[in-house]
Amino acid sequence: MSGNLDSEMMKPTFNDALAREVGVEPAVMIEILRNLILEMEEGSVELMNGVYWLISSPKRLQRLLPGSNLERIGRSLNTLNDIGAIRVQHYKGSGKNKTKMYSVVEDYSC
Repeated sequence: MSGNLDSEMMKPTFNDALAREVGVEPAVMIEILRNLILEMEEGSVELMNGVYWLISSPKRLQRLLPGSNLERIGRSLNTLNDIGAIRVQHYKGSGKNKTKMYSVVEDYSC
């Protein structure tokens, strides 16, 4: 599969154990991040020190979760970061636009 992933193409899959631990939204969010990284969309994924990083903003992620809002997206990302399921870094040169880089820790994907 190539091209942009959008909400119509995303299937709501998630790790059941993770969903029980932190909730369904963070469990779905980690799979969205993983799928976007696997998609390897040019300009959206970078390989740094052997780790693939997704470059994205919360608004872009919100488009992939219909019915969600930026607050819920942020809470899900923070939860995943807090438990060590994802790593988050500010994207170089992102300034005020809130673009960040996300990588998924392998133990936490489906």
